[in-house]
Amino acid sequence: FASEKAYRGFLEDIHKRPTYKVMKENGLSLTDMSSILSNREEAFMSNLAEKIPGFGVLARASNRAYSGFLNKLRADTFDDLYNHALKEGLVEDNPKVVSDIAKFVNSATGRGDLGKLKSAAVVLNGTFFSPRLMASRLTLLNPIYYVNPKTDSFVRKEALKSLFSFATVGATILGLAKVGGLEVGIDPRSANFGKIKIGDTRYDPWGGFAQYIVLASRLLSNRMVSSTTGRAAAPATPRARSTSRPVGPPSTPASITSTSRSSPRSSSTGTTTISSASPGVTRWQGTAGYHWAPTSR
Repeated sequence: FASEKAYRGFLEDIHKRPTYKVMKENGLSLTDMSSILSNREEAFMSNLAEKIPGFGVLARASNRAYSGFLNKLRADTFDDLYNHALKEGLVEDNPKVVSDIAKFVNSATGRGDLGKLKSAAVVLNGTFFSPRLMASRLTLLNPIYYVNPKTDSFVRKEALKSLFSFATVGATILGLAKVGGLEVGIDPRSANFGKIKIGDTRYDPWGGFAQYIVLASRLLSNRMVSSTTGRAAAPATPRARSTSRPVGPPSTPASITSTSRSSPRSSSTGTTTISSASPGVTRWQGTAGYHWAPTSR
């Protein structure tokens, strides 16, 4: 994708596929690098970086590679599932299976459905950085999705296959890391859960799924575990700002705020943090960069 011409040719190849019209009619998300922000990938919602002298060439090439790879992945996966459904006669019996396939492929590739908020995707992206990615992760983590009769059984089976394959690969990676003597997070209340720790660096093989499991665990247990000290404490509450007194009862907003900062994909709007030196004590942080630290807990 170093060549703009090659990228354009790549997109034209997808447009020439006999299934392209079916893809578009059923809502498969195929992005581009146009000035229409809603048509771009969430990670490249702005083209300002592409206008920087010198660096802009690299930024645009990176955008082409990112968008081009995901477009091919979505188109290839859609074609594979669509052709399987055709062979089994499912498309003729239930045309809705095609739109279900498109929705599943979108979610599986980080392009979740925002429902009624779809028109506000650009605004949401400025607040949450990646609302479609968040929607896709929440969809695939939702047990109801795999048993919902409104979704065709063919798609539900394929989604379960994908889920089990992904979980198996992730667990295998963590298992091999553990056997190799590396530190692996196993407490779902800690931001280190599901991550491999080497020195001060954490490696997350779960692609943004683990953070929601951590959030659910903290809400259910009303406890959170510091990723630096390993100590359990109640989530911080906003009323304890600028003080060193013990935190009050655990709060849902505090759990959500804390968990949101455990991933670099989250927004930088949260401000409350538990002191790693004194669990149960809160202080306000004014540095925006802190909120983007993937290991802030």
